Amino acid sequence: MIQPPSLLDRWTQENNDLVSNCKQDALNRDHNLFGQRRCSSDFHKLLRKIQGIPPHLDHAQLELSVVYNTCVFFTARSQFEEAELLLTQAAQRVLEITGVDPGSSDPSVLWRAALKSVATTAMHCNVLILLCLQWGIWLTKSCLNSIKEFQ
Repeated sequence: MIQPPSLLDRWTQENNDLVSNCKQDALNRDHNLFGQRRCSSDFHKLLRKIQGIPPHLDHAQLELSVVYNTCVFFTARSQFEEAELLLTQAAQRVLEITGVDPGSSDPSVLWRAALKSVATTAMHCNVLILLCLQWGIWLTKSCLNSIKEFQ
């Protein structure tokens, strides 16, 4: 008997399809503001599906990849606040998965705790990439104190 694909498999396929479609749009030069908006919206919808269940290690890498994809499109459209909110939520979900209580909601503290909590796991690379995106947003918004505090 053939088993239906798991949620993780379906979401992975949906993410891969979205990446392919958005890349194709960009290659066809159809990636104007409307194309960016559509891609951003589609990734955000997928992210809401994934975040509709409790955070879990089994789908954490996919969730962090979708957060990255969504934030890249938000950033391309200068929606920095929306991207920062998603990045902060991602750091919080990583901490939930690893069972770490950072003791603060300050973004610098959250990121430091999240990075430390995954230092020896497969999620380390994903969290580091998201942190780089966060730094880019801080630089764009001239939030140099946030970067200084993090260092």
